[in-house]
Amino acid sequence: MADTKQILFGGVGMLPPKNAEFKKPKPGDRPLWVELIEEAFVKLTSTDEGKQLYGDPDKGATLEQAWRTNSLLTGKLPVCLLSTDHPSVPTDAIDRVIKMNSKEVVDTLIDLFGMNETMASPILYHDGHLGHSVALLKYDKDTLRFTYHDPWPGYSLLCKDFNAAGVDAQSQNGYWSISSAELEKVIFAAFIKCPLWSEYVGEKYYMTYDEFTTSGFWTFFHLTEVDRKKQSDNSNTMVILKTSGFQNEIDLNVIVNQKNRLVEGVLSLRRSWVIGPPYGLNPFALDIVRSFVATLIPPLDQEATSGFVTLLHQIEDPAYAEQLVNEGVERSILHRALFTYLGPSPSFEATFKYSNISMKNLARDGEDWLQTQITIDVL
Repeated sequence: MADTKQILFGGVGMLPPKNAEFKKPKPGDRPLWVELIEEAFVKLTSTDEGKQLYGDPDKGATLEQAWRTNSLLTGKLPVCLLSTDHPSVPTDAIDRVIKMNSKEVVDTLIDLFGMNETMASPILYHDGHLGHSVALLKYDKDTLRFTYHDPWPGYSLLCKDFNAAGVDAQSQNGYWSISSAELEKVIFAAFIKCPLWSEYVGEKYYMTYDEFTTSGFWTFFHLTEVDRKKQSDNSNTMVILKTSGFQNEIDLNVIVNQKNRLVEGVLSLRRSWVIGPPYGLNPFALDIVRSFVATLIPPLDQEATSGFVTLLHQIEDPAYAEQLVNEGVERSILHRALFTYLGPSPSFEATFKYSNISMKNLARDGEDWLQTQITIDVL
């Protein structure tokens, strides 16, 4: 890209702590989870290929490498909020960059913490000389301060003696805090999980249970609700469903959250019904699996998963299935999906921006079943 240069950021590769799971450290402590994450990241970046993808722990990471590393740690590619108040850097590798000035980035982060208090946002900052990565953990609207975790041992590089921007970070309950005005001086980029960003900007990334009950999948298979069970966390509810036909061959349930949005769907088919006499490759089983996937996948993931749905249409053609089998199971995710559906492979899974698909062959009550599960990252 023209008129751009690379800026390196240290501290990339540190997973933000979850307040409910990690004991708050004292300043200067290095908890075990930090050591383990750092050890794994150093090993990953010990090769030339690893350094090219994720950066060099001894030198730092570019914006693109830091973005990629964040997806490595969380399993999902985030949205990148990028400040226009700093020198331009390459962003071609990042699939979604939202550009705004530094104040707008900080104001947006305040809004996002107001929407979801449990979020943690990795950020990159630059003081004009040094680039570094920290993780914002919460925002206090009364004090106008952010609490953050800094992977630097002993103290934060945003303490007044260690940055060139005049920021004076304060120790706070084992972490660090910085005012929103100070953050505006140094914020370079922030990484936001896709569902939270879509919620913020009003993008439809989920399906409600009411929408599910009016879908073509619901009406075509004549679904009815059998029972509801509260989950252990008491925030989600499992809804047990049944079809009008083949009830002994099909188990189906979905999980909805307190906002009545689908969080998960599980479709289990008796293996002898999936493949066996009198049909061989049973067209009824194929139909319900591909319809289940096509319906429950969130709108913003449907294009990315279209190949899987297409596969479930085309494997009815013996020549197509034979061709894929001959090409080998390890070649692509579609091959793993095919072999799992046909039976030779125990499982496959795929991760998308807003959802995950898994398919497993498992035994239950002495019989073999094929389970297809879709999990949606929904707020």
